[in-house]
Amino acid sequence: MALIEKKDYTFLANNDQLLKSKSLDSDFGLIAEGNIMFSPTYKFNKGTNDYTLNQVKNKIPSYTDRIIYSNNKGIENPYYNSINNNFVHFLN
Repeated sequence: MALIEKKDYTFLANNDQLLKSKSLDSDFGLIAEGNIMFSPTYKFNKGTNDYTLNQVKNKIPSYTDRIIYSNNKGIENPYYNSINNNFVHFLN
């Protein structure tokens, strides 16, 4: 949680399961994703921006609902961000 509070997004992304897999598996090397410069998006307590922490199930905040694309198609993603719960409540 301290890394999230410090907004150490580089460290968080470097320890992300998908990005680690991408560096180890050549098939994952065919996909690209924008730079992750936002807090993890999973999992919040319902109706809040507070993370659900379940030490019994070893659940920690993570990145979900990601936008990945083929990196050999000339596609660029100059803006990559998340929408927090407060904005979602505004839409409802």
